[in-house]
Amino acid sequence: MRRAFTCTSATWLSLVLAVVPALAGPPSTSAPAPSATEPLAVLLQRVRHAPGNEAACAQLARSCAAQHAWADITRELAPLERRLAPRGTLLLAQAARQQGEPERALATLRRALRRYPRHEALWTALAEQLLDEGRYGQALDVLDEADKKLGTCSTRRHFDAARAYFGLGQWLGRTRLRRVPGGRAGRFVDGWLLVSLREPPDTFLCCPRRSALYELRRALDGGCRRPEALGMFASIWKRLGKPEVGLALLRDREDAWLPGATPELLTAAAELALDAGRPAEFLRYSRLRARKSPHRQAEILSGAFVQAAELYNQRGDGTMYRELLSRAVELRPDEVPLLAKLADALWQAGNRTEAAQQYRKILQLDPDYPDRLRILPRLDPHPPPP
Repeated sequence: MRRAFTCTSATWLSLVLAVVPALAGPPSTSAPAPSATEPLAVLLQRVRHAPGNEAACAQLARSCAAQHAWADITRELAPLERRLAPRGTLLLAQAARQQGEPERALATLRRALRRYPRHEALWTALAEQLLDEGRYGQALDVLDEADKKLGTCSTRRHFDAARAYFGLGQWLGRTRLRRVPGGRAGRFVDGWLLVSLREPPDTFLCCPRRSALYELRRALDGGCRRPEALGMFASIWKRLGKPEVGLALLRDREDAWLPGATPELLTAAAELALDAGRPAEFLRYSRLRARKSPHRQAEILSGAFVQAAELYNQRGDGTMYRELLSRAVELRPDEVPLLAKLADALWQAGNRTEAAQQYRKILQLDPDYPDRLRILPRLDPHPPPP
């Protein structure tokens, strides 16, 4: 069982439209194939006449996605619930949730599973609604039951289990050190995931199935390409103090997540690169993040240049430190603390004339600058001899 030790939203429409056969028997053929241009009222009439017709329910779902006619769906489909095809039931549950009645949605899904106990999309909808509501233990119970009814665990259910364990804070679960001659980190051995090599030789830190990392690796190895999965993997390794491992995975699978990356995922990728000490990759992800928010582009890029500059400065690379600070100032020329940082860097590098120019800008912007007594003597880089 996946039941946990004590210690973001479901894609409903994709479930409604998933091509999964109704297990109660072949769909009714009494209703002709629906047209993509038919109005909602006509589609509702088709479903009323043939509630077990999957094609009619799917077309109705597509129409509802555009019109958000959730009250109409509830009114028309609720009396037909016991005869609805699985896709119709998913749509009815979605309508309940959209109308702010999550418990009614859960009850609808549970009743449907009594009729269609081997319908994977129904199990997925139930588990993911519980996950979205933070009811992680209940979600694990549902996933356990789904495994028993359906047999093998799908990639999607592995990812949902990872979400549950991650929500419970069980990133690695109850770890154990095990000696595995010839083992390699990232492999599964006897129900354990080899996480990292330790001492003595051939000894590995291992995590069990009841953990986010184990289930997540199963999902990724099974072909899961969801950006949320990659982001979770990166987050776990960051929390474990090994951001370079998570960064390597993001780099290797950029084709899966980068084209449609959200600002949040790009921010996470940038932070991971910074923690891993990779300023060039940090800046690349930061630039992509800035493009997602044109109204904040200067702010985001300027902040990224400063963070990368500090990393180079810690490494003793003063040239890159000053260069990146200059780029930040170009984007935000009126930000006094940023001007002061650049001016001090130039002064310490011996570029007294350029530093004096920056100090003058500071006093022009803020005549009462708190540190003015320190910088006043530096306004003239070539004071006359005494």
